[in-house]
Amino acid sequence: FDYERNPLDGWHLFRAANAIDGKPQIATNCAAKSVFEKHLELLKLRGDIPVYIFGTGPSLQSAVSRTFSDGFRVVCNTIVKDQILWHHLKPDILCAGDAIYHFGANKHAKAFRADALERLKESGGSTIFVYPASYDLVVRSEFREVKEILVPIREGGHKDFDHDLSTRFLLPSLGNVLNHLLLPVGMTLSKDV
Repeated sequence: FDYERNPLDGWHLFRAANAIDGKPQIATNCAAKSVFEKHLELLKLRGDIPVYIFGTGPSLQSAVSRTFSDGFRVVCNTIVKDQILWHHLKPDILCAGDAIYHFGANKHAKAFRADALERLKESGGSTIFVYPASYDLVVRSEFREVKEILVPIREGGHKDFDHDLSTRFLLPSLGNVLNHLLLPVGMTLSKDV
């Protein structure tokens, strides 16, 4: 594993680790789907409302000018670093999906996971954490305190980012957090994204 010669080494490392681990994923997948569906049921009690998805680009600075309480809120990645913004948005779902920057062994990934764990604990169970199942080895070992809100979802080998995860509980195989996680989760919550 050498990033200089193989920029996908982080993803390959997780494939190898999961092959070595060899745990049956059926039980984990069923449990994750159950957590996801129960959370969706609670969220949908709010009615037919829009969903707001938040990336980490420059426009995120303007998010503090509004409450977004009229919709569901799905956030991603390093938003967890900003405790004030996190509590302002009151996210329903946190998503992350990068082998190197979120689940790797580097300082950035470790800081992300520490911040994510703190924000999730502060949320008291009102925010679930959705991520690709291939990283569950790392997440389960470090997020034991919030294990009841972890939602690892397997990749399905398809490219449909606009399908309902409650009917097909598989992530699309697309390269960034928007298409891979945020849009599928958002489209599951509402048609108004």
